[in-house]
Amino acid sequence: MSTLQLIKGKQQEISLHEKIAQLIARLSEHNKKHCLELIMALEAEERVLFLNAFMMAVTTLPDTAAAAA
Repeated sequence: MSTLQLIKGKQQEISLHEKIAQLIARLSEHNKKHCLELIMALEAEERVLFLNAFMMAVTTLPDTAAAAA
């Protein structure tokens, strides 16, 4: 009887939910549009939860108008 060997292949990519969560955790002016686009690709029920988290993260971003002045 032959033995089975595990062959290292491609690692499984992280899910869309995990990508969005990571972007929200590191939200900046540069990645917020991309993050919002990913959120809008979700189903409506899931979208609401991520939009709430996104909006909370946006409120903590520094105001660019104040920084430019």
